[in-house]
Amino acid sequence: MQLVADSGSTKTAWILHERGHILMEFHTAGMNPITQSKHSLAATLQSVASQLSSRMPQKIYFYGAGCVGQGASMIEVLLASQWPDTQITVGSDLLGAARACCGGKPGVMAILGTGSNSACSDGHQLTRRIPALGYLLGDEGAGSQMGKMLLTEFFYSRLDPAVSEALEASLPAPKEDYLHYLYSSPRIAFELAGFFPFILSRLTHPQIAQIVDDSLESFFHRRLLPFLDSNELPLHLCGGVALHLSDAIRKKAKQYGFSRVSFHDKIHHGIMQYHLNHEIH
Repeated sequence: MQLVADSGSTKTAWILHERGHILMEFHTAGMNPITQSKHSLAATLQSVASQLSSRMPQKIYFYGAGCVGQGASMIEVLLASQWPDTQITVGSDLLGAARACCGGKPGVMAILGTGSNSACSDGHQLTRRIPALGYLLGDEGAGSQMGKMLLTEFFYSRLDPAVSEALEASLPAPKEDYLHYLYSSPRIAFELAGFFPFILSRLTHPQIAQIVDDSLESFFHRRLLPFLDSNELPLHLCGGVALHLSDAIRKKAKQYGFSRVSFHDKIHHGIMQYHLNHEIH
């Protein structure tokens, strides 16, 4: 049996399978070792073990946001403490997405969800990449950036009154208390990205449309323009923001010279298939 995980900052998708036959499929909270405590991560893994019950995977493939360097080491240690006799492989969410979406062939890979990331891949490994700077310094085009841009306009009183009134009514705390609520949250990126559905429901409003366009423009300019010499390669995108804004992204991709664009869902299924088809290079 193999356990496969595709983890973002918002949720983690899990598949337990035996030679491609799915035994279990479920979701837990997101796991990001950069933005979450070890205690929080361990608690999520305990809930996974509880759901697996007596089933014991021989191999675990875990691909997640923040799983590079020390972050990957932390996740590996936590997995090994929960399943000490299991062979464990940990990689970044971007590597997992590349293996799931590129079909073992070269391509440009991008994630647009709560956060954003991008790289070139040979289909097995990441060959060129741009560092993901997170919600404070980066996350161009992501839900967290769009949420941040929306809140900035709101608190500077630059939103249309009707939009501002609707946004204030949707805040999880009174306006005068909301900034304290936001900055004291242990999952600020998740809180910011939580405004993406509000944005999505108002795409025809000029101010909202401008926020989306500016955010996507920054994503293409900063995260994909460096790969412009590789624009003959297919561009693969995944993540909730990418899927919901596919039309706008296709138009922007055409402007930047990417002619082959595809969108992918259920990355954990693709990861499972990759490891059934390929040895790890």
